[in-house]
Amino acid sequence: MRASVKVWLQEQRRRRNTLPPEEEAHIQRIKDRLRIGSPLCEPYDSHTESSWRKPTPVSSATADSLLQHNAVLLSRLEDVEEALRYSEKERQRLRTQLLQASDENRRCAMQLIQLALDTRRGELLLEEQLFRERLLRHESEKRQKFLWELDRRLSSNRCAHASHNERLQGSPRVSLSKQFYA
Repeated sequence: MRASVKVWLQEQRRRRNTLPPEEEAHIQRIKDRLRIGSPLCEPYDSHTESSWRKPTPVSSATADSLLQHNAVLLSRLEDVEEALRYSEKERQRLRTQLLQASDENRRCAMQLIQLALDTRRGELLLEEQLFRERLLRHESEKRQKFLWELDRRLSSNRCAHASHNERLQGSPRVSLSKQFYA
């Protein structure tokens, strides 16, 4: 229990256990009479008992009401203390739940960050793959174009050279092929 609550409860207990001012004045008068030596009641009458031997109905009722009041106050105090213990347990339980929820929140945030990073990594890999494919396709097209141009130029040069060469070597080739098959 907190110190401030204990002090408050003790103050409340002390305040409720004190007698009303009239009763305190009455008790003080009785104490003063005892110190002085004066009798508390009228002189002893043989027919009646003195009031100091037998409690009066007013003082008995006051004592009974004080006892009942004290019992009620004690039960209320016990109820308050029990409620305080319960609220402390509940607060501790809620604190534990809050810590668990906070940990779960951190885990979820980390998973979201990891998922975002994985998604971005996948996107980057896909972009890289597409870029490489485009680059390879572009290089392939350039090679084909270059080879086609080279082939076309060489073909046109061959045609020009071939007609000139055939004229120069036309007859010996025919004779060589005839010799081979003969």
